[in-house]
Amino acid sequence: MKIKAVALASLLSISASAVADTGVSFGFVYDFGAKPQLGFSAKLISKDVEEQFVGALGVSYFPTATYKLGADIGVGFTLKNSVITAGYDVFKKKPQVGLGYMKTQ
Repeated sequence: MKIKAVALASLLSISASAVADTGVSFGFVYDFGAKPQLGFSAKLISKDVEEQFVGALGVSYFPTATYKLGADIGVGFTLKNSVITAGYDVFKKKPQVGLGYMKTQ
């Protein structure tokens, strides 16, 4: 439970000045496991530059799941106006992949 609180607090405490070079993506995520789930996601991406390896920190909403919210940390690769991510959902304790729209430079 402590990890969940730390992850969420870290995500919410980032100031606007700290995210000057970062990107924000909106898209879809897929959590693997015994009951795989598809959800919507918003993520902070470490760089908004095209064709770069990046870090990702996000929150997810799963409309058909019992527990609807997720928080993830992971890595990814940026493409032209999009990002592909792979990580771990710390709320649901499941591996996750994602695809999102993000304006790149």
